[in-house]
Amino acid sequence: MTSKWRSILTLKLSNAPTITPSSIRLLQLNCGKNNNVMQGCLETAVHTADIVLLQEPWVGAWSKENGAYTMSSHCSFDLLLPRGHNNNRIKPRVATFVSRSLSHLKVNPRPDIFDDPYVQVLEVSAVGHDSFLLFNIYNERYPDTQQYTMERLFTDYSFPTTNTIVVGDMNAHHPWWNGRIEIEKHASTLVSKMEAGHFHLLNEPDAPTFFQYRSATHSLYESVLDLSFCSMDLIEHPYHASI
Repeated sequence: MTSKWRSILTLKLSNAPTITPSSIRLLQLNCGKNNNVMQGCLETAVHTADIVLLQEPWVGAWSKENGAYTMSSHCSFDLLLPRGHNNNRIKPRVATFVSRSLSHLKVNPRPDIFDDPYVQVLEVSAVGHDSFLLFNIYNERYPDTQQYTMERLFTDYSFPTTNTIVVGDMNAHHPWWNGRIEIEKHASTLVSKMEAGHFHLLNEPDAPTFFQYRSATHSLYESVLDLSFCSMDLIEHPYHASI
């Protein structure tokens, strides 16, 4: 049995109760390609989140008629997918659902910044507030090149260092977020970029986000794989918690 922890990140926009919205709630989850998990997450998110950032969403069969993969929907959310999701060789590994209840909240895909089926770049804006970039990442090898997502993103692209939040399943081990783990090569790629840009880790160090029961040893394996970072100019805004 494998499970991923849901992570809630609330971005406080304003102390003034008259400003709407005064905060934006982000929920992140790796669905493990399970439609029941994805639908359960969205049902929970109706009352707990404004933006739902999914990695390994359930993706159905390729539809020749629509020129896209079949995806589940939800009446309370609009679905956003990477622009390249109509490539029938490579399924999208990230998806974002945006609540329809906040008319003042705008979330626009920015494939012009970085275009990848394993990464979404989203520009989030609300009336009366500066916009910020939101990166939804699933770090895994790309079928064509065998490069990890973070290698493509951080090597081939000049990553922003302001007004930016990075969220995702990083599949990377490093003492920065898990002191009991040795450094992995692609974790070093992530850490180097976050440190160079003076990003702040929003996770509580050593708090597990991945749980797997291993029958061979009758033990529960825990690790920290789902991470959130923000640029220093946003450091006073976020409050991070897990549920």
